[in-house]
Amino acid sequence: MATKYESGMHMDEELQKYDAADAWCREVVKTGHELLFDPGNFHDDLCRASKGLNFPLESLHSLLRNIHLVHVKKYSYILRNDIRRHLREYSRGKTILEIARGLNYPPYMVARNIVENIADFGAQNTRKAITEAMRDPEGILGDSDVLCSEYRASELNRLPSSRGLDTTSASR
Repeated sequence: MATKYESGMHMDEELQKYDAADAWCREVVKTGHELLFDPGNFHDDLCRASKGLNFPLESLHSLLRNIHLVHVKKYSYILRNDIRRHLREYSRGKTILEIARGLNYPPYMVARNIVENIADFGAQNTRKAITEAMRDPEGILGDSDVLCSEYRASELNRLPSSRGLDTTSASR
């Protein structure tokens, strides 16, 4: 059986591991680390960090997710308040991923905000219609007729094979 002293030391070690994992997660979110924008490497990077920090992978993932969620909620106003600038950047050829990296914000959220502002679903222009478009971007946004007229030209010129919204950059 562990003595009071030994169990106190063990607790200190665990707290140090937690503090190190917390600091790592905060740094990843604060700096907009590449792992937040590259789903292909996310798991591998997280595994490496888990081993390096000697911290359970599932716990590290949960901690990172929670810290990132707080960041997203705290800074959502930046995306919303400056949407016109982001729309101009997008219209001039900047990808959703480039805009997201610049904002240190999730590409999906940037893409959704852009879609909310450039797509016109007519009478069906609701949150549900936007969600459906995000679920099936090729099928729904692939037709430039759903785009507001001022954005059609930028989408037609974006990629030679593009007919509608550039849906590839949000999924990278």
